[in-house]
Amino acid sequence: MELRQLRCFVAVSEELHFGKAAHRLGISQPPLTRTILQLEEELGVVLFERTKRRVEPTLAGLVLLEKAQRILALSESAAAEVQRAVQGHSGTLSVSFVGSVVLGILPEILREMRVRFPDVEVNLHEMATDQQVEALLERRTQVAFIRPGVVHPELVSHVLLEEELLVALPVSHRLAQADEVAIGQLRDDPFILFPRQTHGSLGNRVLDLCVREGFRPQVVQEALEMQTALGLVAVGFAVTVLPGGARNLEWPGVVFKPLPAPVPTIELALAYRKDDASPVLPRFVALVLEMAAA
Repeated sequence: MELRQLRCFVAVSEELHFGKAAHRLGISQPPLTRTILQLEEELGVVLFERTKRRVEPTLAGLVLLEKAQRILALSESAAAEVQRAVQGHSGTLSVSFVGSVVLGILPEILREMRVRFPDVEVNLHEMATDQQVEALLERRTQVAFIRPGVVHPELVSHVLLEEELLVALPVSHRLAQADEVAIGQLRDDPFILFPRQTHGSLGNRVLDLCVREGFRPQVVQEALEMQTALGLVAVGFAVTVLPGGARNLEWPGVVFKPLPAPVPTIELALAYRKDDASPVLPRFVALVLEMAAA
């Protein structure tokens, strides 16, 4: 059986008239009649009881009608789904990110993505910047939110924003009541630093700021997650420097202090492979760039 035959059969079954069915299908009646006869011959059954004024499905016809309607509906659904996938309205997208992004732009992007493209499944993976670059090159992830931007011949990188850095201090710290805190004022304090990486990171940025002030920080702990760093700051273990989005956490026992002007910043960038042919990817990138610009 062919879909063409089933469409003809369903049209006759629903119209109960060959002429009306032919008009509905946009064909003349003789080829419609031949198609039904061919279908009956293939199945070895009579599908319609025919009179001069009307046709009625036989028992075999009624059984086939239910199946044929279901098959045609599935066929139309499959065709529509294929078109949506090709146009980037459905499918999957693997997104990696540095942990601090969940305090800023990423949740808003994911909410808007669900609204605009509800049939796209976004799979999230938290990774450090070096791990993200490696995952992109190995095609284990498709798009990455990294700090800072990366230059690589196989990747495209867009700087989305520059986030101001701030100092996180325990409430008992000697500078906890200050309006602002300069990096140089922390030269004698123990630091919690995020891992330094080949492609740059928050850890690299903070280390550079300290070196510019004439000292290397006394790193007593490296933290992979912001929550770990803030937990250690809260108990007075050390101080740390974080992107401004950390303020959203309102961590008990921690005070956040701005740095003096010109306030140092760190880039947040979006990176993906140049040769990624996923139809979902350009829609996601366009959405991210639109929201970052806004």
